[in-house]
Amino acid sequence: MPVRFFKALFLIRYVSTKEMTKPKFTTRLGMVQFKDYFKNPATAPFKQAASIQKCMRAGGKHNDLDNVGYTPRHHTFFEMLGNFSFGEYSKTKAIQMAWRFLTEVVKLPKDRLRVTVLASDQETFEIWRDQEGIPEEKIIRCGSKDNFWTMGEGPGPCGPCTEIFWDTQNDDLGEDRWLEIWNLVFMQHYRNDQGQLENLPIVCVDTGMGLERLASVVQSKENNFETDVFSPMFEGLHKVMTDAGIETSSDINASPHKKIIVDHLRAMSFLIADGVIPSNVGRGYVLRRIIRRALRSGNQLGFTKPFMAELYPYLLDSFGDGIYPEMVSRQDSIKSIIHQEEEIFMGTLSKGLALLEPVFKQKDLGDAKQVPAEVAFKLYDTFGFPLDLTVLIAEERGWTVDLVAVEKLKRAQQEQGRASWRASSSLMHSKALQWKEQGIFPTFSGYQREKLTDQPSVVLAAQSTEDGTGDVILAIEPCPFYGLGGGQSPDSGFIRLANGSEWRVVDVFTPYERGLAIRVQSTSEDSQSEEDLLCMHEGFQLTTFVDTRRREGLAAHHSATHLLNAALRKTLGKPIMQAGSLVEPERLRFDFTHGKPVDQNQIREIEDWINATALLKLQPVIQEHPLQKAIDMGSIAVFSEKYGDVVRVVNFPKVSMELCGGTHVEDLSRIYPFKILSEGSVAA
Repeated sequence: MPVRFFKALFLIRYVSTKEMTKPKFTTRLGMVQFKDYFKNPATAPFKQAASIQKCMRAGGKHNDLDNVGYTPRHHTFFEMLGNFSFGEYSKTKAIQMAWRFLTEVVKLPKDRLRVTVLASDQETFEIWRDQEGIPEEKIIRCGSKDNFWTMGEGPGPCGPCTEIFWDTQNDDLGEDRWLEIWNLVFMQHYRNDQGQLENLPIVCVDTGMGLERLASVVQSKENNFETDVFSPMFEGLHKVMTDAGIETSSDINASPHKKIIVDHLRAMSFLIADGVIPSNVGRGYVLRRIIRRALRSGNQLGFTKPFMAELYPYLLDSFGDGIYPEMVSRQDSIKSIIHQEEEIFMGTLSKGLALLEPVFKQKDLGDAKQVPAEVAFKLYDTFGFPLDLTVLIAEERGWTVDLVAVEKLKRAQQEQGRASWRASSSLMHSKALQWKEQGIFPTFSGYQREKLTDQPSVVLAAQSTEDGTGDVILAIEPCPFYGLGGGQSPDSGFIRLANGSEWRVVDVFTPYERGLAIRVQSTSEDSQSEEDLLCMHEGFQLTTFVDTRRREGLAAHHSATHLLNAALRKTLGKPIMQAGSLVEPERLRFDFTHGKPVDQNQIREIEDWINATALLKLQPVIQEHPLQKAIDMGSIAVFSEKYGDVVRVVNFPKVSMELCGGTHVEDLSRIYPFKILSEGSVAA
């Protein structure tokens, strides 16, 4: 409804997240994809837009996990409605549109609405009073803590905001009687690195309104979970519980666990649809925590077997047809991943509870009632128990967990495991990071085979690693050594300095976006002669030699990875998603989502198809396209990866087409014969 309203009123453009951003993890703010346009509106591809943004708050500063199920409005996943102007309309028009939508389209009574403004923003105060006729007593002046919006503590666009509140008419709620439903931000400043405010030449508009909160107002519900946004999922949960022989009632507020399950089901499903795979690090761990918290709530309700995947059809019902097509097209993969996580954690949960139960029964702890840090850490490290889940279980028994001590144990383990890495690699990368500020962005020339050996380059920057190895980090132009990631291992080789000395290339890496650095090591006993170091100063020429045998092996296994991806989709079904890969000169590893083992007949079918395709000697067609055009052409993307506005498409005609920055064979016969040596599941 909001998007249709803005389209009809101003011929406004609706922009989906995937159209505007690199395929990515859901965000916590509705305006993230537009932030650069607020600083420089001239770069925006359109002057105004409306969006429905998938948002996640399940980690870091904005973390609502602990509150979900216990409050009427906290969610890990929610949808943010927004309209934006990049110099097209002003405060006056933004306020007029918001008020018209709420009072004429949604038909909220004006006498149950009030607004807040920044105390010093007299212009906005007068617009509400004079243009919209709001009585002065219903326009509340507030300080910058409440009515000056920023992206956080760092630099970025910012400005005064005005908020619209709804009167719930429930005096028992105290200050919460007034519910914020819409925030209109006027981006007229930019906060720099020093924290100073700079005036932007053009005022932009950024508004945000939570769909779930709006639904509760329109449907006269005091609890978001009572709206039709969630009702199909509660109906499904009731049926699944009944089928499992678990007593239940239609009262969703009788227990927080039903609300936790329904909320977390939405969050986990959208994360998986966006390409996030459960793991023990980063975004994958956020997903795993959400799944395991939901399963623990299921255990509290009485579930002893996997049940979450059975609720997925009811999730689809709650969104209707066509709103999020990826939720339909990838439903088999989503359900498979959820079910697999359930099977893994059901056993883990019982083991973890068995470890905790004796602790709760200890009598020699007196009134302390604190789970020992060693026990909580063992649950996390050995059984994959999210720490917040241990805290939740402990709190239900009247116990606490020494979180500070647990964090010390975690850090000690991490320090021990990364000691040697930090001594060299971390230092090396941090030094190379300084080059970004100097505008050093080397050109990668290694796609052209004729540029792999005996090619001249110029030193752009050099740094000693200072880790006792005598190695040096270089940025050279152009650079034929591959180190751009994408699962492909870096090149090796050597460089020849102007004085004839040769240094081995032992690593290639990208210290920052568009950066490229090589780590070189002397081949002589005198590892850092003054003459050699002089020849690696900025401006000196050198000659590069890529190890072509290693490169050919990498190219063959990278092309084979593309064919394997195509073969898996052909044999097991298109819903499988790539979760990672490793390309080395002599082998490859391909991680993908699939709910059950691949049997021997399927493995043979995959091998036969790849080998038959390889003998066709197809040559890759490699071109660059705008991201959206590449996706529309049918290119396969790894949805957890970040892509630029222009992407490289590697196309083996009628066989495979993927977004890829890696190196590939001249024709597919180079990967023949292909053999799968092993297949297995990745442990949790």
